[in-house]
Amino acid sequence: MGKLKKRSKLAQRREKAKQLQKDGTPHPHHKKSRGESKEMQKVAPLMAKLGSSSENDKSMAISSITLLSDNDPELRRLFLKNDLVKIILANLIHDSNDDIVVDSYGLLRNLMIDEGYSLCTHLWRSDLWTSLQSSFEKAIKSVPHLKDENVDSVRREMLVNFIDNLIGCTDSLCSEVSVDLFDGSILPKLNESGGILDFIFDLVKQNSNKRLVLSALEFLYDLATVSYKFIEEIANNDEYIKILDSANGIGKLAKTHLVGILLQVMEFRDQTRDGAKLMGQILTVLDRIYREEIDLKFTVEQLNLPYKANPTGEESKKLALAKDNFNTIDLDLDLYTSVIEMVGEGYSNQPKKDPVVVFFNTQLKQFLLDLIDSDFKDDKILSCLNNLAIFNQSLGLVNDEFLQFVEKVQERISEEFTQLLSSSSLDEKGVEEINQILTFNDTFTEMQIDYSHWNVTVDQVVQLVRVSSDISSKVDSEEIDSSLLLQFNQNLIPFLAKIAKNCGDINITKDIVKFLVDEKLLKYLESYGNFKNAEILHKKLGFLIEEALDLVVNGIFEIFDDDYDYNRPIFHDGGLLQVLKDHSEELRGVFKNIDKNVNPELRRRSLETIQNLQEFIKYKDGELS
Repeated sequence: MGKLKKRSKLAQRREKAKQLQKDGTPHPHHKKSRGESKEMQKVAPLMAKLGSSSENDKSMAISSITLLSDNDPELRRLFLKNDLVKIILANLIHDSNDDIVVDSYGLLRNLMIDEGYSLCTHLWRSDLWTSLQSSFEKAIKSVPHLKDENVDSVRREMLVNFIDNLIGCTDSLCSEVSVDLFDGSILPKLNESGGILDFIFDLVKQNSNKRLVLSALEFLYDLATVSYKFIEEIANNDEYIKILDSANGIGKLAKTHLVGILLQVMEFRDQTRDGAKLMGQILTVLDRIYREEIDLKFTVEQLNLPYKANPTGEESKKLALAKDNFNTIDLDLDLYTSVIEMVGEGYSNQPKKDPVVVFFNTQLKQFLLDLIDSDFKDDKILSCLNNLAIFNQSLGLVNDEFLQFVEKVQERISEEFTQLLSSSSLDEKGVEEINQILTFNDTFTEMQIDYSHWNVTVDQVVQLVRVSSDISSKVDSEEIDSSLLLQFNQNLIPFLAKIAKNCGDINITKDIVKFLVDEKLLKYLESYGNFKNAEILHKKLGFLIEEALDLVVNGIFEIFDDDYDYNRPIFHDGGLLQVLKDHSEELRGVFKNIDKNVNPELRRRSLETIQNLQEFIKYKDGELS
């Protein structure tokens, strides 16, 4: 399906769903590689049955393909390679059997989330929208049946599944394609009077089915977080706002999505600096949901239970509740992380007793501590804590108590970090987790200047070097998107520079410097020269090379900014001064070629770096005189 994109919000949600699946299915990365011809023995018969005249055969095939595609990426891509999408679009979603139509949309929904941008863009170009629009028209006409007691429960449940799958497919399509495509082509279609968007809001207003209300609010939240124009449409529509403000009697996860939508409206209206409004509509509501509606101990216990093939009805009910709690907390973490970012600059001059500041350092801190102490598994905890730490640093609120709290977290993740770095099969999700830990470690080391508290091991440094090479190789083969390597470099290079400067072991410092110079300076300069022009380079890698070069030069400044014990044996005796002299003009050329209209911030920063490099070379020359 082409080059992989960074995992979207929907793909992350799908990953969380699989994390909670507890179905005993081995992770695809744990499976042995199989030959394609052998796998076709599973694929071919099922694909043939999709064209069968027997409704039972088609229905069985759709169910089997859904299950296999969900659990095995290799099989999923074989199905796609054999025209599965074409068959769904041309035949299955237009079938005369309602069950087949509903299940086909469900299969398509899962495929869109798993395959992401490339498939969703293909579906848009294949005019999926016309089919969705036609199906929504049927759904809108059928909604009254949800409350019709003369319609049997099986038919009502099928209608719920139909609408839920339609919303899910539309959510994926809108969220995965480019923002320009959504804003310019899809949003006007959503906005047609009496159309899909009105229908979505009407589902919330009528509140006739909790599952559909949740789907509707998820849809609105997802689009509100990716499109400014979409949130503008909501914020400027009094009827829509009235529906959101009056929504009640909904579940905790739906309620949390509702809070997320209202937060986006507040940001659009520039109201996030209104502390009273932020507390009343957002923060206290999230805190109340957590304290009054979620049993954290129960949730963790249920999610940690071993897989059971045939659970009782009560066991299934408990597990479903635990999953709902997990998803609510997961969304809480997203929202708290976003709130801190939104209010950060506006609160730089606020008093320490401001209600929002107090909330962050009492209720929010306790929430994070609860999750950590209970061993709640969610990598978003670190992102939220990192934002809180940066916020407190900016306000001068990093006291001994807060530092001890952050140190406690850092100690816990050190072992997890080592295990993650030792993984033999690193995928995009793994790289994202490493980036999160590196980001947190960078923030932590800014607060805690005592190296003995950093919990950095020699093995971690060695593994980071290996992982860097692994990620680079996977970017070259397009298994991992270059943006993840860019983020990795942005976290790795400054972190290694800090270790090199503070570790007190000249051999570790020497090895780190050698890695930075060989792999992040000289190799990137060589790679840059291999591209015919900047347009080809940036189409493939973005500004990965320029960013890394800027970072590594500044990392060298950091490591050798004074005449430390390691300075002369590594910098001077090791020939680094000459390396910088030999390549300074080459670096200047790279940085000057950055288009100021495309990336003005990087151009400004890198040209400042090259000026500093000239002064640095003079300074280091002076150490020899």
